[in-house]
Amino acid sequence: MTDKTHLVDAVTGHRRMRRLRKADWQRRMVQENRLTVNDLIWPIFVVPGSNILDPIAAMPGVYRMSVDKAVEAAKEAADLGIPALATFPNVEMALRDQTGSEVLKSNNLLNQVTSCDQDGGSEHRRHHRRRTRPVHQPRPRRDPARRRDRQ
Repeated sequence: MTDKTHLVDAVTGHRRMRRLRKADWQRRMVQENRLTVNDLIWPIFVVPGSNILDPIAAMPGVYRMSVDKAVEAAKEAADLGIPALATFPNVEMALRDQTGSEVLKSNNLLNQVTSCDQDGGSEHRRHHRRRTRPVHQPRPRRDPARRRDRQ
């Protein structure tokens, strides 16, 4: 096996080709990935109780939090422009079963977070994402006569 690096060096004159990285607009045009705040999802780990903010050792900067703190985190996410939350409720072991029946209860941990968030921060976030019309104005309905039949 022979080293072919010397052939490339003969062609390039031992120069590193940077023509696509000279100007900022060129670097933006040829970059492979773009990550914006619109691509982010804020994870929220919820525990029962109130005024709880417990750090998770395996994930620095991430906390298990009670419903009241989760609502504050949702408002902070909305203020930062983060469009989505992923809520992970920590259901107590005594309430867990094989069928996951806790999720069907109306006052479960996930529903508590969702209802508190809707009372507080989601209206702001919904209006922040869609600045085309006020939140209280209903979405216009389509004319059913114009709908295509799907057969």
